[in-house]
Amino acid sequence: KIHDTITHITKHHLLLEGFLARIYLQIMCAWRCSGRNNLDLCMQLKSNGIIKSPAVEASFIATDRKHFCPEEMEDYAYDDRPIRHQHVHMSAPHIYASALETLDLKEGCKFLCIGSGSGYFCTLVGHIIGPTGINHGIEIFEEVVEFANVKAATYKPMSCKVLEGKSEAGTEESAAPTG
Repeated sequence: KIHDTITHITKHHLLLEGFLARIYLQIMCAWRCSGRNNLDLCMQLKSNGIIKSPAVEASFIATDRKHFCPEEMEDYAYDDRPIRHQHVHMSAPHIYASALETLDLKEGCKFLCIGSGSGYFCTLVGHIIGPTGINHGIEIFEEVVEFANVKAATYKPMSCKVLEGKSEAGTEESAAPTG
């Protein structure tokens, strides 16, 4: 009987510990920039000081994140969290906003995104560098390349093209001596 009581208390302790860890992460570590729609998401990022410049704000407003979500993940489109379904992926919106604010992008710039995923980030960039810029994404999975190009194509005439690419670095063949 004492063993059952100890087991029962231990199970409840572990459940409580897991619950408290989730609460801690939500309160202390999670970004609070999720929105009900794309505009609300943008305004949350702006009100939390992540989006600062008019160019980044306009890019986020013009690029609906839901459009780049796999259908199975659309319910999470406006959450400030990463999204991954099979090989299609997107980082959390605050990551993209921080990166865009840090980069010195202007009309006509050249941009390369390695591991471009859904094409969302390339499209955000494309709105800033415009149709005169060069904007390429590299992705290793053919189905992700197709997905990204179809999604980005609806945002023409701005620049964005995702290409399939694989690195041979680190394979036995590339490490073999050539001479």
